[in-house]
Amino acid sequence: MTRLQPDNDTVAKVSQTVRQVTKAIAERITFALSILIARCADRRGTSRARSLGSGTTPLLDAPAEASLRPRRPMRHERRVLGTTDVLPRFRPRLQSSTPFSNRYGTALVSGGTGGRGLIQVRGASVPGLDHAHSGEPGQDAAAVGYRGDEVLLAVADGVGSLVASHLAAATATAQVLSHAFENQGRHAQHRLSDAYRHAAASIGTDQGSTTLMSALLRPTTRGRVEAELASVGNTAAWRLRADGRLEELLCERGERTRALPRAADDVQPLSVHLQPGEVLLLCSDGFYEALLHPDSSYLRYIEEHWKSPPAESDFVADVMFDADFFYDDRTVVAAWIPDGHP
Repeated sequence: MTRLQPDNDTVAKVSQTVRQVTKAIAERITFALSILIARCADRRGTSRARSLGSGTTPLLDAPAEASLRPRRPMRHERRVLGTTDVLPRFRPRLQSSTPFSNRYGTALVSGGTGGRGLIQVRGASVPGLDHAHSGEPGQDAAAVGYRGDEVLLAVADGVGSLVASHLAAATATAQVLSHAFENQGRHAQHRLSDAYRHAAASIGTDQGSTTLMSALLRPTTRGRVEAELASVGNTAAWRLRADGRLEELLCERGERTRALPRAADDVQPLSVHLQPGEVLLLCSDGFYEALLHPDSSYLRYIEEHWKSPPAESDFVADVMFDADFFYDDRTVVAAWIPDGHP
């Protein structure tokens, strides 16, 4: 029997991968222990600010009994990430199409009104504690756009096991924003499918991969809005109904996550008719997994406080919740369909 001997390059690559995985596991264990120690201190009645790594934002530890209570952002956390620069304050209105991400920290796109003035939008992207602690870039990205009567929402979540997936997420949302409004005479699903293929073709071989959820919204009659959704991967779409209950509309589940660029020709579509008083939420798993938690007070909080568009500072604070074992990046883009329109 002939035995194949691995070459030196293969051995070096395997050794490097093992070292990287070992380092990542050690960092996760260290971080989890630091969180547990901090929580124990909270139970003794202490409350203190702590900084998670160089160049990151200080967090204020919350009491243990409020483990899913949204924490308020510090003043210097309030910034908007646009296409080329970081603005120091909220935009009072979003007048143009804008992609944004949490690659450099908390990003907020405040207010925007589109679709004949019927659709009100909020969007926020917050790095999770894992990336805040390690100093690595956040891997979520999103986009909001307006053209004519239509409003585009998109949320992407870079696959964390791959290097530079934050670039794939940012590329995907920017490309969907660029191409989804083309040929508006065509059906929205066809345009989204074309936009996904453009996004996949634009993701470089060194940019990892990303999930992507998008929605094109257009008002119809009597205050109703038609939403065409397209999904690749486990980024989710939820609806907050007029009766105040949250329900999941679309989310892929499974042991393996489908992602762009490979799954560009296997987009999962869904058509949704939104009624006056309802809210459409596109979100990464760092957000919706907190809603699915068996003892989630956070779900009840969102159902109560997001019936109408919150103030910009309240919205980003709600997305920036501090909870045990919820360390992933979280991104939400939400569209409110106001009640009472003719």
